[in-house]
Amino acid sequence: MKKVLFLLFAIFILSGCSKFEGTWCQKTEIFSTLVILNEKYTTNEYKNIISKIETLESLKSYDVVDELENGNTTINIYFNNKAGMNSSEEVLSNLKGINKIETKSFVVVSQKLNIVKDEYVYGLNLDNIDAAIYKGRINSDKDTLILGDFKLYYKDKLLCLDQECTSFLTKNNECE
Repeated sequence: MKKVLFLLFAIFILSGCSKFEGTWCQKTEIFSTLVILNEKYTTNEYKNIISKIETLESLKSYDVVDELENGNTTINIYFNNKAGMNSSEEVLSNLKGINKIETKSFVVVSQKLNIVKDEYVYGLNLDNIDAAIYKGRINSDKDTLILGDFKLYYKDKLLCLDQECTSFLTKNNECE
């Protein structure tokens, strides 16, 4: 009986099942303010709004969408933190030319790693315009996973992006 159990255990180990296999991801919370301009705004009002946006606390970036499908011009503002988003409404609310201001935060997948047997697909910067996808075969030892030029470290059921584990991926089947 012990030989059968040992044989089954050996087959399980050799079949490719590993602690690395599965879907891993890192999620990031995005903080944003949507500024909807009046239907008719002046050039000076627009310039003043943009000037104020460029001085907002914790500003990450912004983009202007001109009259999408006969709608008003909108400005999407993104922040590095919640405090910046929260203070933006107060700073912008009294400016002329603005019809409406909406603040919101949402969670997005910024990195995703899918490992099946000895192959991987690794998506980086998925929350940015410079997203990149890498594919290949994994190499691993006990607690280190090598994906081409990337090294990840398994620690406390996390895949750490550095040895100190200051940034990490968690195993999660809901990385969409």
